[in-house]
Amino acid sequence: MIIGILTIPSDKTNTIKFKNSDSYITAYYVDKLKKYAEVQFIPYNTDNCEYYFKKINGLYFPGGRRNNNKKFLDTYTKLFNMAIKENDKGNYFPVFASCLGFQYLIKMVTDKPVLQKYDNSSDNKKRLSFHNTYGLKLDNYKHIKHFYNVIDTSVDKNSVEFVSGIKAHKYPFYGYVYTLKKDDDLFLLFINECKKNNRKNKKIKEIDTIILDNYSNAQSKFAYAYGFNLIL
Repeated sequence: MIIGILTIPSDKTNTIKFKNSDSYITAYYVDKLKKYAEVQFIPYNTDNCEYYFKKINGLYFPGGRRNNNKKFLDTYTKLFNMAIKENDKGNYFPVFASCLGFQYLIKMVTDKPVLQKYDNSSDNKKRLSFHNTYGLKLDNYKHIKHFYNVIDTSVDKNSVEFVSGIKAHKYPFYGYVYTLKKDDDLFLLFINECKKNNRKNKKIKEIDTIILDNYSNAQSKFAYAYGFNLIL
């Protein structure tokens, strides 16, 4: 089983920067997924989305620093639409998105500014956490309800409730604002969904899995990340 994961454009600020790299993925996501499947990195600036899409059994849009990179948005949109078409053809194809990926999952179905920043919350019952994230105001759910159901809500430090988890009505598309803290429940959900995809894939070529730069950054929330200069 092969899972595709979209890279994030490298940050030009001093918060997250990578030597000789133009994009990155927080290693946390990669290391979690590798426990269950092969991982196919998809360059955010690729002009050949179909090449990567045909090779994978599911698609993961990870977290990362917010950006306004047009090429990233274009590639995200193309992959999202490919996943819809694949499911419409009767081929089960799951999509999972977290943090930044969650924000774009919403952006795919509405142009309205429905996201709002929420600060410093921890939900010990769910064993999930987030810091300074963008969630969906409950009042704004009406703008995406034609496509998504609400499957989870959270509360910020001011006890304000907001939408933190969504699932598409017709498709196996899931989005969450947060990152797992202590368990693998959400990753296992995604892995089990990917197993329902019947596409038989060849083993990933080594050149498609090479990590060109492993950059450690003390300021990074997740300790370290993989940086890339990826082949398009």
